[in-house]
Amino acid sequence: MKIKEITLSAVFIAIALIVYIIENQFIPPVPIPYVKIGIANVITLITLVLWDRKHSFIILMSRIIISAFLCGSGVSLLYSASGGIACFFAMSIFFRLFGRRFVAIASEIGAAFHCAGQLAAAAVVLRSISVFAYFPIMLAVGAVSSLIVGVCAKYICKNSFIRKLFEM
Repeated sequence: MKIKEITLSAVFIAIALIVYIIENQFIPPVPIPYVKIGIANVITLITLVLWDRKHSFIILMSRIIISAFLCGSGVSLLYSASGGIACFFAMSIFFRLFGRRFVAIASEIGAAFHCAGQLAAAAVVLRSISVFAYFPIMLAVGAVSSLIVGVCAKYICKNSFIRKLFEM
């Protein structure tokens, strides 16, 4: 990797971590356990739209691993990684099929896969498929929060200064 790529990756990992840690300090927006907006996913979307899958995946996984060490546990790492990887690949496939214009729609699809990935991990850990009863609630909250994340990412990606950062 070039020095600019390494530096830019480090900066976006740091931004994603800071956003994640700040979001963890707030009271959840809805009184449902384990529900967050997922604002740090704006970084994943920005890097997927303006950069490439490889760097975006490195940034996502670095944020998940480091945040688990700073704020979570082994189980939180498993849930975050399962949801993050499912979300990442769903959005990557969507962008490959439909282009990078529909950022908010990609975010919505990613949120649905994130929920499914987390619940699949929970089903394995708890040895019960009853956790999927939580899926409609997660989808409903995820639909709203991912729309917010997607719209934010879309407008950030339109910023000419941000776009220049990714010119290699």
